[in-house]
Amino acid sequence: MTRRMKAKGKNLWQKGLLRVAYVSLIFLAFLGPLVGTVEDVLKSNTRNIWFLLDVSQSMNAADVLPSRLDRARKFIKTISDAAASDKVGLIIFADSAYFSVR
Repeated sequence: MTRRMKAKGKNLWQKGLLRVAYVSLIFLAFLGPLVGTVEDVLKSNTRNIWFLLDVSQSMNAADVLPSRLDRARKFIKTISDAAASDKVGLIIFADSAYFSVR
C-alpha cells in the first residue's frame, strides 16, 4: 500500500485521513441532508358538500312536474357545477345506501 500511494509515515496518514474525509462527505451528500426548517401554512378554501338522494319509487311520483327525482338531480347538478373547486359527494339510497365522491 505504501508503494501505490508513494507516501511514507506522516504523509501516509494524511492521505488516508483525506480519503476517509472525502468518502464520508460523498456519502453524506448522497443522503441529501436538509439544513434549517421551513413551515408552510396552507389555507384551503374548499368545502365538502354531501347530497343524500332517495332513488326509491316514491321519488317518481307524478304529483310534481318534473318528478321529484328529476328535480333533485337537476338541483344537485346545478350546485356541483357551481362548486367546481369543492369536493362533492353523493349518497344514494333506496333500500341500501351507496356513495360516490367527485
